[in-house]
Amino acid sequence: YDRQVVKVDENRVRAANQALIAASRGTPPRATLPTGGYKSLRVTTPGFTDRYLRHYDGLANTEPVTAASPAVLKADAT
Repeated sequence: YDRQVVKVDENRVRAANQALIAASRGTPPRATLPTGGYKSLRVTTPGFTDRYLRHYDGLANTEPVTAASPAVLKADAT
């Protein structure tokens, strides 16, 4: 059978790496989060904005949280 091996062009890889580094330097400064209190992190993806980050059983996931949600769910998501 005929097998073709695609070799990576070193100059293209270097250019891609340099572009990535340059892009990372142009990012806005990180936001400072307040300390000394509890906060909830809400999902911002359209169609899922009722979901919050929840820590449960050693894992992190998102779950819908409403006013009618159990207290333990609200506590896990705060």
